[in-house]
Amino acid sequence: MNNMTAPIIQANYERLEQVAARFAHAAATQERLIRTVRRQADMLIGGSWEGRGAEAFARELDDEVLPAMKRLADALREAPQVTGRIAAVVRSAEEAAARHFLSDARSGIVGPVAPSGEGGAEPVPSSAAWVKLDPSRVFAPSRMQDAIGLRFQGDDNPALNQAMEELLRVSLSDPARVGPLLNQIADLRGVDRMTIHAHYQTYLQLLENGERIGGNLPDINLDLHGDFLGSPVSLRFGKVVGDVFGLDPVFGALLQPTGGLVGPGDIAYSPALGDPFGYHGVFHDAGGYLYNYHNIGPGYDYLQGSALPTGTPLAGHIAGISWWTTQAFRFFPDELLFLVDVASDAVWETGRDFLRDMDDAFAGSKNSSLLTLFS
Repeated sequence: MNNMTAPIIQANYERLEQVAARFAHAAATQERLIRTVRRQADMLIGGSWEGRGAEAFARELDDEVLPAMKRLADALREAPQVTGRIAAVVRSAEEAAARHFLSDARSGIVGPVAPSGEGGAEPVPSSAAWVKLDPSRVFAPSRMQDAIGLRFQGDDNPALNQAMEELLRVSLSDPARVGPLLNQIADLRGVDRMTIHAHYQTYLQLLENGERIGGNLPDINLDLHGDFLGSPVSLRFGKVVGDVFGLDPVFGALLQPTGGLVGPGDIAYSPALGDPFGYHGVFHDAGGYLYNYHNIGPGYDYLQGSALPTGTPLAGHIAGISWWTTQAFRFFPDELLFLVDVASDAVWETGRDFLRDMDDAFAGSKNSSLLTLFS
């Protein structure tokens, strides 16, 4: 019998707090640097320095140097919050993983077959019969990139939000209320009403089968997240799940109403539209939901980069967040990809070198040396 112990995986939250503090300090330093450069440049340009050299310097400063420095400052200001989100995501995953491994409520075996008796096997129930698009295609990197910036007809519309919330609450035995809600959703989404009614019936079947396989899903706290359903992030999650089953994103979202929220329970938050953590959360939640409640799809480890079981929420974060960060140029300034703890020094040294070159190019301005900006 192999008695090797498994490695302990635990986040160093104290270290994460230190990293966040360093980001905040770097942001403050960068902002002071911007003010100093602007003040000294104004004094220089408004003084005795005239001619084409002065004009070229002012134009370069206003059009390129200061905007780049401001983008870096913005990224540094955002970084402590992003670090906090990392801690929240990892803490949530640790807690969920503990529940996954310690609970005996259901088998931890998820796959094509599960043991039955001695040496026997029986098929594991799944929702494969409803699949319209192979999950491997839905989670292909080239297709996931299409989610960047994706919006939907009706998203962020309070009427769609209210209709989706009402559809969650309405009794299935009250068709008099369901029908008008479905018609309203169809009109808001710009989809044929008969199509929406048909999708609703499939949604009910998947909801029942998912609960049979994975148990009850956690409810969404509408007091905290009352504006989430029908938001772009909610519908992005809904589209991932909906594409697999051939459903409108509204019903993909309603299958797991919390899909796309980042973080655990009452401290979960709805990510900004361009947040890489938000994109990761959409596909991480969708993969986990499909795997644990329908026995299809890649699981939480949707990029197959984790050694952990793909059915536990702890899996897939490192590979997923890393991959979406490489897509950051699509929604963040390039400066965010720099090593921010040395970024301010790099900007300082680059600025000094640039001004030395300017001094050499405009020798006539030596009496008002540009290097005084960085002295």
